Amino acid sequence: MDDAALLREEIVKTGRLLVQKGLVKGTGGNISARTARGFLITPSGMDYDLITADDIVEMDFCGQVLSGKRTPSIENRMHLAVLAARREVNAVVHVHSTFATAFACARRELAVSNDNQSAVFGGPVPVAAYAPIGTQTLAANVVKALGNKGIGVLLANHGSLCVGGSVAEA
Repeated sequence: MDDAALLREEIVKTGRLLVQKGLVKGTGGNISARTARGFLITPSGMDYDLITADDIVEMDFCGQVLSGKRTPSIENRMHLAVLAARREVNAVVHVHSTFATAFACARRELAVSNDNQSAVFGGPVPVAAYAPIGTQTLAANVVKALGNKGIGVLLANHGSLCVGGSVAEA
């Protein structure tokens, strides 16, 4: 099995884990991972319990679909922008967890309240300015809020996004 095939399987497993942990419901949220040719991303409008590795879409950094029979997540621009801006980032996970979404709707940064959060996030989790889902403006707002070192960001009125060196880390 090649690296892309392993990443597809990891994305599928992670999607199911997000559902189990209550971080997404139904078809909400999305996951991406960098490949040699671009990035893999979850499909649009599919329940995580039904997604298989064959449903994961591969895109290039021009926004073109390289492989896959499904439509990529509506948030593909956001994933592309983050992966393009941050070369050390290999994965992006976007969820709609209840508490993070509440803070995002209130447009309040998430303060670091304990040592574990400080070690992981390094400081407060900022809020990206509002823009409609799937837009280039939202993508740009997320990149700006993450900056050069951020690993997490709240999306105003929307949810949250984390990045990492791997899907598991993100």
